[in-house]
Amino acid sequence: MQQQQLVVTGRNAEGKSIFLDSILKPAALTFGQVPGLEVRRLWATVENPVIGNIGPETVPLPSSLVPAPGETRATQVTFPPDAVWEQVHDWEAVGVEYAAKLPGLAQTFEAGDPGMHTTPTVDYVILLAGELSLELDSGEQRHLKAGDVVVQNGTRHAWRNRSRQPATILAVLIGAVQTLE
Repeated sequence: MQQQQLVVTGRNAEGKSIFLDSILKPAALTFGQVPGLEVRRLWATVENPVIGNIGPETVPLPSSLVPAPGETRATQVTFPPDAVWEQVHDWEAVGVEYAAKLPGLAQTFEAGDPGMHTTPTVDYVILLAGELSLELDSGEQRHLKAGDVVVQNGTRHAWRNRSRQPATILAVLIGAVQTLE
């Protein structure tokens, strides 16, 4: 994948709009245990974000990929085909790698049902490239193609790539308060 550009704007001391492109270049996290899986942490906001002067010292570096209520995370994920997952034999090693690279999110994945997870978030997900199936815990699935949009309302789900090509999503997670247990 070519170097991705993350364009960030802000305001200077005089209140004029400026580009702050040099703040952050989204580095790709790659996974040795699951070849082809790639995660880019694009942006995050803390609770009650404030619009105003923003500089490198004010960019939040959250410890968790899962936002708390009122926070957001923007992430891009490339999923390899399911055939890659079928070659995984050491799920414990996958879990260790996930815990190191996907803090907060790794803990939501279910050991007995790989890929299935639930986050206390409302997610806006856009399939940028490829094809995916969204599987719910009821067993119901929806086939998605590039350009499709999913609003994921804190439900138990998994992303499945039954094609032979990688699939890439852009996900904006918004931390929410859960009312159902």
